[in-house]
Amino acid sequence: MAGKLPGHFKFYWQDWMGSPSVQGLSLAEQGAYMRMLCVQFNKGSVDLDALPGVLGISKGEMCAMVSGPLGDMFDELPDGTLVNARLAQEREVALGRSERNRRAALARWADKSGPSPMADPVRPLEVAPKRTRKRVDGRKELEGAVALFEVRGVPVHNSMRRTMEDYRRMRAENGMPVWRKSTWLKNMGEDFTLQEWERAMVTATRSMWRSIHPKKGSAGGNPFGSQTTDASMPMFADPNTGDSNEAQ
Repeated sequence: MAGKLPGHFKFYWQDWMGSPSVQGLSLAEQGAYMRMLCVQFNKGSVDLDALPGVLGISKGEMCAMVSGPLGDMFDELPDGTLVNARLAQEREVALGRSERNRRAALARWADKSGPSPMADPVRPLEVAPKRTRKRVDGRKELEGAVALFEVRGVPVHNSMRRTMEDYRRMRAENGMPVWRKSTWLKNMGEDFTLQEWERAMVTATRSMWRSIHPKKGSAGGNPFGSQTTDASMPMFADPNTGDSNEAQ
């Protein structure tokens, strides 16, 4: 089995610059020469039928160029293609080196347990096991958030609890990320009144918002620090009595 052809070949710039044959070529011919060498290293030989497209010139221009000094750089094979003798040797050496490296790698793998990945090119890739995340209970997270509100002296009345639960359920039904306790606390600050929060949460539930927007849910006025008719009512106080109730 032949080795894998490397993506480069040796280029001796001193030989190139000092070669009388190369110096006898025009710059256009030198460019064509280099491109033909690249084609040969890749394909093994240069196909004259494809050469005009490779060089970006007409067939007549190609024939005139190959019939001149440039053609002396190549030998014609029985199939009509061209090869540069020195590059053909370099190509064989590169392929042999690649094959030796491949066999050496196989030998190293033979000393280890398990099959070599180089021995079977169609060996399936090993897929790492998918990491599973611990499932978060959204209802417990909400209950924990309510408890933290109350610890901070902000009792949550039953109506607000139901509104929060409706919003939590809407998020779950629509595949939105579960809010943890910290998220509830972050999204429900103390800059708004009870009515503004409740209206905002009802609006968010109906509109299937991913977050709560008290400013959008408020009915008139500036909820950010504004004084509304309910501004004197403590946050989450029972709207029916004006007193704070224990969460149930």
